[in-house]
Amino acid sequence: SPARRFIGAALVLIPPGGLLSVVIYFTQRSLGPEGAQTDAQIGGVLTIAGAILALILMLIGLIALIYARTRRAGVVLLGACLAFTLVSASLTEVVWRLRLSAFSDLVNRSDKLVTAIHLYESDHQTAPRTLESLVPRYLQSIPLTEIARYPSYEFKKLNSNSTYEPNDWLVRVPISLSPPSELLYLPNKDYDSIEQETIRIADWVFIYKEAVVRK
Repeated sequence: SPARRFIGAALVLIPPGGLLSVVIYFTQRSLGPEGAQTDAQIGGVLTIAGAILALILMLIGLIALIYARTRRAGVVLLGACLAFTLVSASLTEVVWRLRLSAFSDLVNRSDKLVTAIHLYESDHQTAPRTLESLVPRYLQSIPLTEIARYPSYEFKKLNSNSTYEPNDWLVRVPISLSPPSELLYLPNKDYDSIEQETIRIADWVFIYKEAVVRK
């Protein structure tokens, strides 16, 4: 009957759609000013749970198909299995794109800090020793990233033997220790020497793993 078909379709589509919505919510929350590592972990656990549930539904659905009395339920279960499989397969890409979008916003917010460093360097013919040197003439206060999991910028004045020579300084936002990853800004904006998986985001670069720089 139409009612049964509607209920069957709802059972197939609503749970996977709910899983997708919840994972997106926790991922976005983890990348906000009030987010925490726990939010990202919840999203990861739910993604794994979705894949496991898809496998369980497939096994039960195949068994149900054997018997005439449960064949209809078996079809519904296999449909739900397919839906969960598609959602689980797409979640990795969805989370990745959400992270890149958040990093892009962070880079845009960083323009004020980077401009202040360049102005200091122009006025003093050298980079500041620390970000505190920019306050109060160039900045009212040292900005935060507005992503609670990665709250602070790291500034480093480089020497002549630096890995990133000829840059005199850098700004980075550490993202993760394992695997090592970070957002990095170099004043000469030449990131081609970094022998690692990277994505250019405006004048910054997102480094997936520990950077190896070609000399």
